[in-house]
Amino acid sequence: MKEQGLGGAIVNIVSKNALVAGPKNVAYGTAKAAQLHMSRLMAAELAEDKIKVNVINPDAVIENSNIWEGGWAENRAKAYGVELKDLPEYYANRTLLKESVKTSDIAGRCFCICERNCYQRVPETCSMSTVDLQQHFQDNL
Repeated sequence: MKEQGLGGAIVNIVSKNALVAGPKNVAYGTAKAAQLHMSRLMAAELAEDKIKVNVINPDAVIENSNIWEGGWAENRAKAYGVELKDLPEYYANRTLLKESVKTSDIAGRCFCICERNCYQRVPETCSMSTVDLQQHFQDNL
């Protein structure tokens, strides 16, 4: 991007765990917080080249995910004190819209942030949840 001199956009998919601590999740939360800060550093370093760096911090994308493998879901259900079968609903209820975050939600936000005419409307520090981004674009497009 720097060599081409055309500017651009980088979108890192981080996690709400970069901003909000969850029980029994130290390694994951720490890694995501580091990824968020790396993105901030990249934004500062690449701004002079007109390269915008943003993040999306989704919460619990279960659809088409491998998180159900290896005991992850069981551990999260236990940490939150819910039955395994109720975990998707538990996560959905944490969003403002009370809906599950889908991979298509995240992909759509990434596309919009990267679209030259659209990403200029996204706040410079874009650490919004998918729900917040949906509302931002509904309000500003």
